[in-house]
Amino acid sequence: MSIENFIWYEKHRPKTVKALSLPPAYSAAFNSYIEEGQIPHILLVGQAGSGKTTIGKIIMDSIPCTRLELNASSKERGIDTVKGMIKDFAASQPRKGELKICFLDEADGLTADALDALKGTMEKYSKNCRFILTANNIDKITPPIRSRCTVFTFDQFSKEKLVVLCNRILSKESITVKSEKDVTAVVEKYYPDVRSTINNMQLACHSGTLELSVLVGLKVDPTKIGEFIKRGIYFPCAPTLPMSPTTLRSTGGYTIHSLLRTEIMNRKVKW
Repeated sequence: MSIENFIWYEKHRPKTVKALSLPPAYSAAFNSYIEEGQIPHILLVGQAGSGKTTIGKIIMDSIPCTRLELNASSKERGIDTVKGMIKDFAASQPRKGELKICFLDEADGLTADALDALKGTMEKYSKNCRFILTANNIDKITPPIRSRCTVFTFDQFSKEKLVVLCNRILSKESITVKSEKDVTAVVEKYYPDVRSTINNMQLACHSGTLELSVLVGLKVDPTKIGEFIKRGIYFPCAPTLPMSPTTLRSTGGYTIHSLLRTEIMNRKVKW
């Protein structure tokens, strides 16, 4: 089994523009690019799990192209990558009847020097190569890069739509759900990150049934953590099912520290 078919988020990733919930103007633009087999430089902006990477992959899968895909938040974020691998790819001639596309996921992770070098590469080789960039934070993308791109901003996926999506995946995977409230509880815990919601839902379904007890800390009401600490009340942050240290690490290893950090950052805890 390929990893794409093992990981639910990849397995159930939409394959067409029609399958995505997009504003009509966005759908029309993306469909036009696909029909014409041509794209401008594109910048896709939105929160993690909002569909940026998905639409980028749909475009590349729907247009005859040679592609270079890089995650710009990893070790490939520096100027050496832009002046080396990316420049070499962009400068080479495309195959007949094909477009060359450089896909930079999480481009807001590029260093300042790398962004500056990328600007020149995008401009110099635009006849050979087009760029698709994604970013969580548009403020980290320099104005010269933004001005060279058609920008699409992805809104937050609604909780209601995410519950529907989760139920659809559970049905396709033949998972037993004891209560509709269990699906809603998973969404409430990981929203608005669609990817994290689906990945953790898959973790909780290893037995063929959606088991909330597998998800560490799910029974804790985060809005009451501050009150619990003030009053010295113990509250459970460990899984109720036996889990080895290895398994715990694979689930993300949620601790009181991570719960506090997440909820304080979300401003849900009132001291």
